[in-house]
Amino acid sequence: MSEREEQVRVNQSLAWVGTATALMGVLDVATKAVLLAIWISPEEYGVATLALAAIPILDLATELGLPGALVQQGDHTPARLSTVFWLNLLLSLTIVAAIFFAVAPLLASHYKAPIVGWMLQAHCVKLLLQNLYMVPGALMIREMRFREFSLIRFLASVAENVALLVAAPLVGIWCFIAGAIGRTLVTTAGVQYFQPWLPRLLFDWAATREAVLFGLKTSLSRILFFVYTGLDFYIVGHFFGRAALGLYKASADLALDPARIISTVVVSVAFPAFSRARDRPAVLAEQFLKLSRLSFIVVAGFLVIVVPAAPDLLLLLDEQWVGAAAAVRVLAIAALLRAVSAVVPPLLDGVGRPSLTLSYMAVAAVTMPLWFAIAAIVLGGWLGYASVAWAWVIGYPIAFAVLLRFALRHLQLGAGRYVGALLRLFLWTGLAIAAGAGVRALMTDAVALPLVRALVTAATSMGTFLAALVVAEGITPASVSAALKPPPRDPEPAIE
Repeated sequence: MSEREEQVRVNQSLAWVGTATALMGVLDVATKAVLLAIWISPEEYGVATLALAAIPILDLATELGLPGALVQQGDHTPARLSTVFWLNLLLSLTIVAAIFFAVAPLLASHYKAPIVGWMLQAHCVKLLLQNLYMVPGALMIREMRFREFSLIRFLASVAENVALLVAAPLVGIWCFIAGAIGRTLVTTAGVQYFQPWLPRLLFDWAATREAVLFGLKTSLSRILFFVYTGLDFYIVGHFFGRAALGLYKASADLALDPARIISTVVVSVAFPAFSRARDRPAVLAEQFLKLSRLSFIVVAGFLVIVVPAAPDLLLLLDEQWVGAAAAVRVLAIAALLRAVSAVVPPLLDGVGRPSLTLSYMAVAAVTMPLWFAIAAIVLGGWLGYASVAWAWVIGYPIAFAVLLRFALRHLQLGAGRYVGALLRLFLWTGLAIAAGAGVRALMTDAVALPLVRALVTAATSMGTFLAALVVAEGITPASVSAALKPPPRDPEPAIE
């Protein structure tokens, strides 16, 4: 496969994953809006967050990074694949035992909320079910079969949102557990349909040892990521209470979660792409810059709407949620940095340097929670729970600088070239947000309906952002279409 064909394949994968994620994002936002507007109060959402914030860590802990190792490495024998499955299953059972006898009781006791422990224990059903799709799903990603995988993810998202809407009026915040289990059932069925695979009674530690060591490093890195990106919720809950935590979680839903979900689109394609190009430094550097810009553009395209329109978007839910608008605007700054930083770990993992990612994550897992706690103690009396949002703005750029240094050193890429690739995008984002905020300020007294204000603000800011991309960056529908078209094949030699 030529470099041009490989780049087109990456672009097509991004298009499939991006389309699916965009549709999933619309469903998720609409469903979350209905839940918070009708059935779930800020205090109830705060209680649910005490359980939900731990779930990504527990999910990753059951994998040990082994599916990622299957993506990064080739030559998978039946014995090796089966060994990965049995190791994952054993680890899942261990994590389930830890949840039942340690994690759930401790959290329930500390926050005086027994339901937090019960929700985590119920989530164990999902932890056991996901073993059925991990290995065949990793094989699909390794082969970059993102068309089928995107369809599976979309159908699983539909199932999750249906479960949320059906369960919420019946069981309240338990709906979040029902949604997760519904998503897992559909994902398992879809992956097994497109990539049928069942384990055999085989176990070959010698053939799997290297994958385990690689997976351990990448898994620890991702676990540490969710530790330092989830501890802010527990600090808000500890210092400011459940209602404040519900508002803070709502602000994170608007600013940080979309950035995380959208970045996942890029990252899911970046890892196999970097793995394939790891022996070609020039191609690797070019892909890194392109994917960094793409991640920034997609996340910024969402934030230019959310930041100026946040008060009206929250008011559409209910007046009790409007207080989260200030935190939304602060967290949006961190969201942009997290969008571009998300491309670095798959780069380091893809080139076989997961230890660098692990070193960064270990430092961030210590320093960021300290920033959260210090901000809550020092600024909490003045800013309330928004003080923890400001800790993201103060502390995360430092952590990101360390991570970026690892990447640029490996790529032998100058910091000036990297900054130059992103600087104009920062400017266009600021311009679009300013345009939207200005139009909203003019409408404050003139337009009474928050929906109308939100729509006009969104149209203004998004229109400004798209115009800047077309005029200044040359990103047009035609250029995007050209990037998705495979190159013309050489003519077959004539047969004499």
